[in-house]
Amino acid sequence: MHTIKYMSERVGISILTVFDWRHKILMSIPENDNRFEGETQVDDLLFLYSQKGRKGLKYSRKRWGSNKRGDNDYQVKVIAESDKKQVVMKVVKIGLIERGDIINEIGNKFNKHEKLVTDSHPSYTAFAKTLGLEHVKFISNNHKADTGENVQYINNIANRLDTLINHNLKGVATKYLPLYTSYFAFIEKNILNIFYKKLHQIQSLV
Repeated sequence: MHTIKYMSERVGISILTVFDWRHKILMSIPENDNRFEGETQVDDLLFLYSQKGRKGLKYSRKRWGSNKRGDNDYQVKVIAESDKKQVVMKVVKIGLIERGDIINEIGNKFNKHEKLVTDSHPSYTAFAKTLGLEHVKFISNNHKADTGENVQYINNIANRLDTLINHNLKGVATKYLPLYTSYFAFIEKNILNIFYKKLHQIQSLV
């Protein structure tokens, strides 16, 4: 995906038309109603609050943050989850994520027999306890639990999302961020489906 300005110049139509067409396409992406199966990695991502495109602003977004994660009015939290068969991303709120926020956004995606893998953030601990999930957690600086579980897979996906939003698109307005995270999760899920389909075809030939 390219910037709206680039697409306007490439196709030869106005920036406003490209903007409208792109967002109509993004809004047509279906919601993922599937539940997670087995071990599921969950992590939260940070994006600076942005008013990109709004006229009359000296700066479209705050160019500095707090020394603490998620405790100021300029950090938008996105929850990312994957069981390596599907990917879900939800824009949650500005500021610190709490147990209720996680329940509201992804609580219906889990069955009680699933395994949740996260860092040691207390909100994830409370979420897992509320749903009765098996919960493997670890200190972020350690990168993985003593038993080997980690969130490296979802972190890799998060890095690709960050590249899309902040590098390829030069940032997007926060009010439109849910459209782009849904699009990205949809693409990632389809890549996984293609991968597993090809894998099954190869296995059937062995």
